[in-house]
Amino acid sequence: MKFVLDANVPRSTVSLFAKLNLTAVHVSDVGFSNASDTEILSYATRRKSVQ
Repeated sequence: MKFVLDANVPRSTVSLFAKLNLTAVHVSDVGFSNASDTEILSYATRRKSVQ
């Protein structure tokens, strides 16, 4: 399962997910720091990820 972590979630959470063998990206790491919720949801959907 893949996750897209929103801006209100600390970036350090990505490493916590990795320790649990889960794939996660933070919106600020993929250029979506100032994106709308709709844009982030669209990105997560394209990646087949959970937001």
